[in-house]
Amino acid sequence: MVMTLLHEHISLSLLYDLWNPDGPESWEILAVEQGWLDPRSLDRGALTPA
Repeated sequence: MVMTLLHEHISLSLLYDLWNPDGPESWEILAVEQGWLDPRSLDRGALTPA
């Protein structure tokens, strides 16, 4: 279903916000999609288990 929505040009940031029960947290996704943020600049070390 997600792939169908993406194929229909529904943004990943909107899908993430709709999925997240705590509310919108997609500013990074939206910024990358819009070209405001280089995804290589994001610190993903915090997501890696120690």
